Amino acid sequence: MPIFLIVGALLQPRFPRTGRGLMCAGALWLSFWVFDIGILMLIESHPGNRFGAINLIIVVSVLLIAVCDWVIVIEEVKIRRGSSAGR
Repeated sequence: MPIFLIVGALLQPRFPRTGRGLMCAGALWLSFWVFDIGILMLIESHPGNRFGAINLIIVVSVLLIAVCDWVIVIEEVKIRRGSSAGR
């Protein structure tokens, strides 16, 4: 799944629009899977169990993906505002 992110990052210096598009598509695809699987795994864990290492890893993964998505959105907004101001 993260291959779109890697290819987008490699293409971005030469083809900025294509690279950004691949990175956004890869981030959306990865977010879909991490959020779905992470939330379902947290729901499946029994409430009587203590907060174990697996649950901590799941929560950290979901939070890291959310932060990465937020950064990508902020960068896209900056780029769009900069390109519309130049017109």
